[in-house]
Amino acid sequence: MAAESELFGKSEYGALSTVDGRDASMVTALRPHLSEFGLMKNRTRVEAAWMLFLSVKLPEIPILPDQARELLEKLSTGEAFGAAEMGDIKTHEAVVNHDVKSVELMLRDRFADNGSFGDHIEFTHFGLTSEDVNNLAEGIGLGDAREQVLLPAIGGVVNDLGEKALAWADIPMLGRTHGQPATPTTLGKEIVVFKDRIEEATEHFAAVAAKGKLNGATGGYNALAYVYPDVNWAQLSKEFVESLGLEFNRATTQVEPHDWMARYLHGLSGALYPMTDLTKDMWLYISQDYIKQIPVEGEVGSSTMPQKINPIMFEKAESNFETFYNGADGLARKLTQSRLQRDLSDSSSRRAMYPAIGHALIGITSLKRGLAKVDVNEPVISADLDQHWEVLTENIQQVMRRYNAVGGYDKMKEISRGKKFTKDVYLEVVDAIAAELPGEEVERLRAQTPATNVGYAAKIARGTELDD
Repeated sequence: MAAESELFGKSEYGALSTVDGRDASMVTALRPHLSEFGLMKNRTRVEAAWMLFLSVKLPEIPILPDQARELLEKLSTGEAFGAAEMGDIKTHEAVVNHDVKSVELMLRDRFADNGSFGDHIEFTHFGLTSEDVNNLAEGIGLGDAREQVLLPAIGGVVNDLGEKALAWADIPMLGRTHGQPATPTTLGKEIVVFKDRIEEATEHFAAVAAKGKLNGATGGYNALAYVYPDVNWAQLSKEFVESLGLEFNRATTQVEPHDWMARYLHGLSGALYPMTDLTKDMWLYISQDYIKQIPVEGEVGSSTMPQKINPIMFEKAESNFETFYNGADGLARKLTQSRLQRDLSDSSSRRAMYPAIGHALIGITSLKRGLAKVDVNEPVISADLDQHWEVLTENIQQVMRRYNAVGGYDKMKEISRGKKFTKDVYLEVVDAIAAELPGEEVERLRAQTPATNVGYAAKIARGTELDD
């Protein structure tokens, strides 16, 4: 058991979640922002930035020596935070059992070691409650994770879809509604539908403002106002919060209410919804052999069926998106609830956001990898389309309407419903109603094929459908 314990503590083998286990490499970019290390780093950034801010806003505080100011500036950007600082925080936490207090104690140690802080050390954590530090640190972390990791990852999928939409713009394909043969489209047009949906939803996610507050133990600036009654602390708080890149929340309890976090999670869900839909369509196109998977040397698709290439990346993406939704929905509800002026029932929930977001990134990364391993199977798409000339009866009945031929829809319904037409059968149908239409329209109907009946689909794939 001792050997097992040592093994579990030093490797992914003991991970209870795939985020920190088999898929850990997919979330590496999130770790500087959403890991325990990232949270402690951002707490340190807030504490140091607040001391710098106070040093120029409170006239009673002497000017910081250059050596002290230089350290605070490095701490406020995260430059001076590393393994040693993290280790010292955890050493203090083992004694005091309070994570934010442990950050303060680590900073006091660093300031004492620096030798130039003097009495300034007493302004460490001045006027702050733990939630003042936490909500600002979390706002920084979630904002940075979105800007530096999530939006670029989603953008990579969007770019790939844009390239495929253009490359496949002119490939005619049988449409399917309710799973049944329907009006033809092009593969590129169907891909660009997802591209546009993801782009629009991502704009909403990107627009969610990360909020923050700094107003004391119950949200009224009580201690700050008592110690410095001549200072407008609400104005200073607003200025400081905005200096961190956050939107100021003016009225709160001790807790920043986290409504913006709920919007953040819902916004990310919104961006992932069309991606989930895409994973399912790609899976179906692969099952129909419309899309072929590119073999990767050395990979195995089945332990018993050697011929198989499974659409595992699309399945993995779908699974991780669903895992994120399941967590995000519950977390969004919980994070917005706190009894009276404060309780700690949200503490673990706030940390639970981070692995949930990790699952979202695993899904996005898996989807991108899946898209990189597929290509179009034009012969199969073309052959399938050529077996369904009955889909052209839509055009026949619409032309009959235009020229006031009575009962065009009902005639086509009687002839075609539930049937499969060859080219010859289709031409027989056209000939049967030829007398009811102008000769030039009959010739147009005879000339069309399923492959040419794609309307504006290719233009939509290219984004030129509105051009003259």
